[in-house]
Amino acid sequence: MFYLVPFLPIIINIVLIGVVIYFLIKVMSYMNEKIELEKDRNEALNELIKVMSKDIIKDQT
Repeated sequence: MFYLVPFLPIIINIVLIGVVIYFLIKVMSYMNEKIELEKDRNEALNELIKVMSKDIIKDQT
């Protein structure tokens, strides 16, 4: 059991680096999904603006 004591800091560092890498991967995937959803929302808003502007032009004539 005591033969692992010298390796304890190395093991802790490896585990910590693994957790950081996992967290970064999760953040990156979340950001990519968020960007895609925002693109879809912006496209839908652009379509809504086009439809509403057509209605406003019809109402003015």
